[in-house]
Amino acid sequence: MLHSRSLTDRARPFDPTQAACCFASPCRSLVDCARVRSDEGHSVTGRSTTLALCSFSTLLLRLNQSTSPSGQALCCYTCGDVHEKRREKLKEDVKHLIKEKSFADQLKLFDSLQKLGVAYHFEEEIKYLLNLMKVSEEKLRMEFTEDVHVMALYFRLSREHGFEVSKDLLVKSYRDEKGCFKPCVFHDIKGPLSLYEASFLSMDGEDEIDEAKEFAVKHLNDCMRSNSSTNRVLAKHISLALELPLHHRIQKL
Repeated sequence: MLHSRSLTDRARPFDPTQAACCFASPCRSLVDCARVRSDEGHSVTGRSTTLALCSFSTLLLRLNQSTSPSGQALCCYTCGDVHEKRREKLKEDVKHLIKEKSFADQLKLFDSLQKLGVAYHFEEEIKYLLNLMKVSEEKLRMEFTEDVHVMALYFRLSREHGFEVSKDLLVKSYRDEKGCFKPCVFHDIKGPLSLYEASFLSMDGEDEIDEAKEFAVKHLNDCMRSNSSTNRVLAKHISLALELPLHHRIQKL
């Protein structure tokens, strides 16, 4: 069952950058997709990931183009039933992939699907699993209390989908009992980046999150200036986020 293994299955980390790479490469073969180099320099191999991600966004883009006036000129790129069947097959593969992942990897995958503009195909699955996480919120907090990246993703995605999430859940992931920032915040640049993006979902009176935004902006700018521990791909993500955060962008269709 999904909820019986999600919190305990510490599967190998899922990097949304890898997902974006696979989604954006329509000509990549299944063999090529099976081994993707991560930003940290190690390889990730996964049969289900391969089947689910390869060529998927391109097919969905063609489908959207073929059913909208602006895309009528591009209908020649579709192959009727062949592409329709493949599109449905890949959608089912992604749904299966979602169910296989741990909570942390599910959140990262949801974030990638959203950024690629194809999350609307999986709204039912996303809302179901976010609701499941809400029910298991205390276990989620205990499991990832030192993982700012995961907790910030959960906070942002849940609020974006209309779920009530206490600010304390996010605050406790980056502040200790004395109110100081935890050392774990500085271990991975993705933590401050996700914290920055999540801060735009704060509500009136949540001053601690506003303070976290100021901290995150300063830390991200410092990393950009030093450019010592930030790879090029992530540096581009940071630069774009500081210029135009996700919450202020027009959703892809």
